[in-house]
Formats: sequence, structure tokens, C-alpha cells
Amino acid sequence: MTISRTTFRVGVFIGTIAVAIALAAPIQASSPKPIGMSKAEHRALMLRSEALNRKYHLGSWAVAPASASTSTAGFSWSAFGIGATAMLAGVLLAGGVIVGGRHGRRVPRTRVSS
Repeated sequence: MTISRTTFRVGVFIGTIAVAIALAAPIQASSPKPIGMSKAEHRALMLRSEALNRKYHLGSWAVAPASASTSTAGFSWSAFGIGATAMLAGVLLAGGVIVGGRHGRRVPRTRVSS
């Protein structure tokens, strides 16, 4: 089974994009300050956030009731984003394989009338 040059290039292109997307999210999430924000702006944002957490009893300032359990059953948006990205990459990869597998498989024959 041979793969045409165009199909191979499309597969490489889709694979490269999938890898770039998979690697871009953790790199952006690991940076301590948002892109385009100065050090002073970031510090002011952190101080404001800490004050709001203290005022509304959030984060480390939260007071848990004695009867409440510590596990939360909330929806994890980060897990959803990772799953959606993986699903999109899988759909694109499957589409490329299907299109590549069907491309050039049959050679049209000309009919000769007798």
C-alpha cells in the first residue's frame, strides 16, 4: 500500500498542528504572569485577588463547616478543555486517514462500446 505525496503532506501538516496545540496549552498555563502585563500590574492584580479572597472567605481564607466534606464534585473545565482538544485532534486525524485511504484507490476505466 503506497501513500501519495499529497496525502503524506496533509498527514504531516495535521500531525504538526495537533502537536503544536497539545504543547501550547501547558506552556501558556505555566507562565506566572499573563503576556503583555507588566510586573507592577501583575503584583497589583495578585494583591487585589488576595484581598478579595480574604473578604469573601475564598481559597486559603475559606472556613469549612464541620459537617461539610472536603471533596467537591464540581465540573472541571480544564479536564473538559483537554478532552475537547484530544477529541478534535482525533477527529482530524481520522478524517485525514479516511480521505487519504480513499484517494487514488480506484482508477476510472473508459467504456468501449462494441
